[in-house]
Amino acid sequence: MKSDLEQHYLDTIYFVHLAGKQYGIKIDEDNLPVINNLFATENASTAAILTAWNPRSQAIDFAQNKIRNYDLYHYLKKNNYVFYDALGKGKDPLWPAEEGYIVLGLNKEEAEKLAVHYEQNAFVWLEKNKLVSLEYTSIWHE
Repeated sequence: MKSDLEQHYLDTIYFVHLAGKQYGIKIDEDNLPVINNLFATENASTAAILTAWNPRSQAIDFAQNKIRNYDLYHYLKKNNYVFYDALGKGKDPLWPAEEGYIVLGLNKEEAEKLAVHYEQNAFVWLEKNKLVSLEYTSIWHE
């Protein structure tokens, strides 16, 4: 049986912003054609959707979340990752959407390392020719 928090993650739609358009990604569904095209364009076969918002799924104020996400942005930029804006929006209207990024070309271990650094319970994993998955970090298992 899934916990309420786990169900919340699974019900979230993860929006990515590409070429001025927004596309919704869901867990356990096929990659969108636009993601497959992005993989081809960027010569990548993997991606992760990462955020720095709400560490350990504990709500913090908007300003702190913006600062944390800017830190993630700066890290990705400094290390020359290819990434685009993303937004995780759940069904619960009381829980605001969380800003983040879809990061291309990293491996699952790198994605987990970044997610753990920013105190995230999980991240979204995309891989060419596979279903979108939710990957739990070591923090989730603590």
